[in-house]
Amino acid sequence: PAAVGRTASAIRGWLRFLFATGRFPHDLAPAVVAPVRRLHDHPPRALPWPAIKKILRAIDATTPIGRRDRAQFLLMSGCGLGGAEVLQLQLSDIDWRSRRLRVVRAKTKTTIWLPLLPEIAHSLADYIRYARPSPTESRYVFLGRRMPFRHFNNSGVLRHRVRYLARRAGVKAPI
Repeated sequence: PAAVGRTASAIRGWLRFLFATGRFPHDLAPAVVAPVRRLHDHPPRALPWPAIKKILRAIDATTPIGRRDRAQFLLMSGCGLGGAEVLQLQLSDIDWRSRRLRVVRAKTKTTIWLPLLPEIAHSLADYIRYARPSPTESRYVFLGRRMPFRHFNNSGVLRHRVRYLARRAGVKAPI
């Protein structure tokens, strides 16, 4: 919003100049509207590490859904991935030998390589081996539990799941 607001201000200034100098017959500056900026807008806060550990302890990793939840939550908390990046992860993005993870950033579409930390690697392997639905031709890592097994195409699903896990763990932080 700040960048768009600055751009709108510059355009309004240019339009006022054109009108004041007689180069344009109408004052169009009032028609350029900038987004509303609230005084206390801040980026979302990260959860403190004790809250993350509390949520992880509350996940029942003995069930298929729990294994999926644990792997997804570790990717978000340990690698700093967003929900869309976690859900778009494909099997070919995991380089087990080099212990790296290829991630395509959701907003910029840039590819980055992240280290595959041991706990995250173990959780991913556990999910893929024992909880990921099969048989399926899907190359996405995380799939729904109902047939036909499809990947999630809306990160809102993951956001609601994290809220549920936090509530169940007794974490009272804005997520």
